[in-house]
Amino acid sequence: MLVLFGCTAESKITQCNRLAEVINRLRAVQPPQTPEDLTVLATTFEGLRKELRAIAIQDTKLKTLQEQMVTLYTDVVVTLRLRLKSTAANNAEEVQKATAELERLVAEEEKFVTAMNQFCQE
Repeated sequence: MLVLFGCTAESKITQCNRLAEVINRLRAVQPPQTPEDLTVLATTFEGLRKELRAIAIQDTKLKTLQEQMVTLYTDVVVTLRLRLKSTAANNAEEVQKATAELERLVAEEEKFVTAMNQFCQE
């Protein structure tokens, strides 16, 4: 979970808080239990990814982190949809590949969140 900071100006802290609010909502989404949940999850991630991308960030390092997170969540959406398609086709090998890719993306997300927290706390 990203740490939120208080500030009234459009400072680095304010920009961090705006990103953190969306990222925390993305991270709070529950894992899918059914194939239908995969569809809902992909749609939810797509909407929040667009919201994250739309946040105006002036700080160049924070903007880079934002862009990396948007790319990561784009990859999550694509992989969720691939897993859904593979599940519907009963393609166990592709389901396994998609699951492994999702696990890799979750680990990558944690690295980005840690980097963002460190930067925002400087």
